Order: sequence, then structure tokens, then C-alpha cells
Amino acid sequence: MIHFDKVVPTTVPTAVALGCFDGIHLAHRKVIDEVLKCREEGLTPAMFTFADYANKGVSKRIYTQEEKLHELEALGIELVYCVPFPEVCLMSASVFVTDVLKNNMNAKKVFCGFNYKFGRGGNADVATLKYLCEKEGIEVTVIDEVTLDGVTVSSSEVRRLLDEGDIKTASKMLQKPFALFGEVVHGNALGRKMGIPTINVGTDATKLLPKFGVYGANVYIDGSDQPLRAALNIGMRPTLGGVDPTVEAFIIDEAGDFYGKHVKVELTDYIREEKKFATLQDLQYAIESDIEIIRNL
Repeated sequence: MIHFDKVVPTTVPTAVALGCFDGIHLAHRKVIDEVLKCREEGLTPAMFTFADYANKGVSKRIYTQEEKLHELEALGIELVYCVPFPEVCLMSASVFVTDVLKNNMNAKKVFCGFNYKFGRGGNADVATLKYLCEKEGIEVTVIDEVTLDGVTVSSSEVRRLLDEGDIKTASKMLQKPFALFGEVVHGNALGRKMGIPTINVGTDATKLLPKFGVYGANVYIDGSDQPLRAALNIGMRPTLGGVDPTVEAFIIDEAGDFYGKHVKVELTDYIREEKKFATLQDLQYAIESDIEIIRNL
């Protein structure tokens, strides 16, 4: 996959997916699937998206930039324009279509969701896109609203579900388990002293964390495809007077030194909210209970 972080010209004819694509959920995949079909017509599957979501008022991402690009490549997108929002936010709708889509991306077909907005101030909609693209000889396909159990699938809905700890429904919308990635870093080793050694996962600062609490999880070490069952705590560690959120996992039935290794942590089950306990012993009892619950899921 070729990735551009600014608008530059390409000579290959393209079919272009338009949107932010944070999380690459079920509705996003419908758009991408249509783009990929255009290979049969000799068009290169491409995407125009953003490196940040300032226009959405979003500071934390369902997918980090690295995760997003990795997933797009895995799906088969060959050309990605992933540009900073300020680079195009002042463009009028007509300039975007003519200069970006036609003159630089060499778009022959474009695809977007039913609620796609673009142009200065986000004032242009799909009707405007169709009108402007028709004048430039670009075919537009708008993907209808996608629902899951009667609810519209969207990035904002996935964020809401994660904020409520509804990890199962969020993962259904994402079409894969919601996951955290990072390097195992040193903590205060309190878990080890309690006989419950945990790994501390240093996650990307832009990554959205779900509702604070305890989760059942599968941990994958250094790219291994073998899942290790774990009890995962995400939050402030109020019993210990924490000031910053942490991601800590106790790997069940597996011991080892994982410092410096890179891990993927897939969240599978929400167990309980984060709680401040009166004593460390109460905390230990609660963790042991969590582990048993997760072990038996």
C-alpha cells in the first residue's frame, strides 16, 4: 500500500473511498467493499481520509493512525491519502472535487456513506458531491445507512458503546474484537507483591480507552497467534491513588517475563466497574474473584 500524507498527483485511475474511517466499522467496510470491486474495471482501490479528526471534535481514536493504515492495507486498499485536516479544511466543495479528486487522485469513481459531508465548514453533502462530480465525469455511489439490531452503525455509536463498556456490541460493529496495542513497560510491581503479577501495557496516547473497569481479554505476545487468557484492568487504580489511566493485564495460567515485548490485547467481556477498596487485601480478594469469573467464561 502507498500512503501519502499530503495531496500529490497520481497517474493511475482510481476508485476512491471518502470519509474519516475511524474504527473501520461495518458501514465503513460496505464502502470499502464497493471500492475493491472496481479492480475488475482496472481502477486502483484508493481512499481519501484524514490523519486527525479535529473536524469531528474527537481527540481520541478508536483506531490509532498506525492501526488504521494497517487495517486498510489488510483489506486491500492500495493507495491512501491520509492528510492533516487543516490542509483541506478551507477548500470549497468544488475545489476539493476538481483539484483533489480529479486532478490529483485521478478518480473515476467515488464512494461514500449517506451522511458524508465535505467542503469548507462541512457544508456540502452527497447531493452536492454528485452534482460536482458529474460535471467532472466522476461517478458517485452513496452507500445507504447500515444498521445492527436496529441501531445505525457509526463511529460515534462505537465510541458510545465503548464508553458504556458494551464491548461485545462495539466489537460486532467493528467486525472484530476491540483491541489495545502497546509495549510491556515497568509498573510499581504491586501486583507481583500480591501474588498477582500483571503486565503494564503502554498504549498510544491517541487511543480511545473504553469504560474504566475490569475486562476479560485475550493477550497476544509479539505477534503470536496463540491467545493467552487474561484479566484486564483499565483505569485510574483509585485504591492506589493513581493519577493517570493505566492498562494492566494478569495473564491467567501463564508466567514469564514480558518486559519490552509488544502485545495485542483483545477485550472480550466486561466484568465490573473500577472501584476503590478500603484495603489492599480487599483489592486482592476482588482481583482473585475477577480472575475466577474470567477463567470460567
